Amino acid sequence: MRGELAAAVPSQASAARSVTDAQAVFLTAILRLESLRAEAGAFAPVFLYLGVPALGGGDSPLADAVQSVGDKVLSTFSARLSSQAPQHAMDAGAYSQVRAVLLHATSSSASVRATALRYLGNLLSSFPSLVCNLGVITVMLELLTVLRRACLDEFVDEVRLPFSSLFGLPKSSQANSSLICSRSTRP
Repeated sequence: MRGELAAAVPSQASAARSVTDAQAVFLTAILRLESLRAEAGAFAPVFLYLGVPALGGGDSPLADAVQSVGDKVLSTFSARLSSQAPQHAMDAGAYSQVRAVLLHATSSSASVRATALRYLGNLLSSFPSLVCNLGVITVMLELLTVLRRACLDEFVDEVRLPFSSLFGLPKSSQANSSLICSRSTRP
């Protein structure tokens, strides 16, 4: 297991040797499962692991290893898209994955947001045609609308729940996505 993990993610070879057996099995399972999903066209589920606080967050060796596994899965997904690009045969699933990553860019976790933005930057710079989809554009515009309203309401000292806007919270009918607003406020 450790050898497979070190071979697949060379930047984490030392972490593969230092983690416990259970953690090595966990990381290898993530790598295998998410690589298979990425080859099948589903990349966004990797964020299910990136937002788990129990992994130590930020600077722990396990969190760094999960981050590197996510990078490997991104490269697998990009290779899949690269094989479709010459034939101009981008499947509809790729656009839904971009929409999902866009929504992960609004996560309450700073590390998940940063990772989502980095992955979006990599995907969109390599495949600019991923933005040429009505669903992707709709999600982008609805996120901008939510951001604009949040900026306008920045100095209003009240909480209005349930929040309703053009975004159509809690469920957007046009973008077929939802955004969860928490009640907690941070200083």
